[in-house]
Amino acid sequence: MSWSAFFKTLVSCLLIAWVGGFFLYLYQIHHFKETHPLTEGIVILTGGKGRIKKGIQLKEITTSPPYEGHIDLGFNATTTRENAKEVSDWNKEKSCSSLTVVTSHYHIPRSLLELKAALPHIILIPYPIISPSFQNRRWLSEPDLWQLLFKEYNKYLIVFLEMRIRSFLK
Repeated sequence: MSWSAFFKTLVSCLLIAWVGGFFLYLYQIHHFKETHPLTEGIVILTGGKGRIKKGIQLKEITTSPPYEGHIDLGFNATTTRENAKEVSDWNKEKSCSSLTVVTSHYHIPRSLLELKAALPHIILIPYPIISPSFQNRRWLSEPDLWQLLFKEYNKYLIVFLEMRIRSFLK
């Protein structure tokens, strides 16, 4: 087999894996269940519409003591990785063994990877926020939403591969 043929085969396989992975990602993000888990803390990753409102509603329906009248705000994080670091620092003081992670449904896979890396022994329960743009399959005909999903999927892949390489090198 020539180098040219090998290269074409390799690129084709990578492209098929990337597209297949994207469809698995789409399936995953549209099948998260909205549950009301009883965890020791609620983490709301801001940036998307409706996240804070839903997170506060979750807090209001929870009666367990860790939530009672207590909300901490973090202002330093500008990326998901920085969010994870900020949550890790916050949890050193709070000592929660389980956290509900409130964020947009398309952001959950990457958020969980970043948070799990920063909080390896903490149980993380996703709580997806699905914006109206993604409800009722309207997003299928919206190029801007496809672009958002492709961007988030690629970010997820980068974090996933980075973490796999780190664990391999340890």
